[in-house]
Amino acid sequence: MLLPFEFLTGRNPDRDAVYRACCEEGGPGAQLDAQIAATAGLPKIHANYTREYRENLATINDPQKQELYRVCGALAHGLHGLSDCHHSTFRWIEGWVHAIGTGK
Repeated sequence: MLLPFEFLTGRNPDRDAVYRACCEEGGPGAQLDAQIAATAGLPKIHANYTREYRENLATINDPQKQELYRVCGALAHGLHGLSDCHHSTFRWIEGWVHAIGTGK
């Protein structure tokens, strides 16, 4: 969740570099996802709009692990264009913080 804040806070003005760090295979975001999946015993984490996400979610029987996978899929989806002026950016961030805090 903190990876896009490099861009949103102006510390890294290169939108493409931040997007790659957050979303590209092998980048820090993907590495964090892999570590979470391995620690929690989850399948590979994909953004929640992908076919792979839906297929993996269907294989998880434990309700707590399903919820964790849903939270991870939402975070993997990322922010729309890494834009702090997009109308839903802060609703997304609020949803992420709530999901992390409640585990749902």
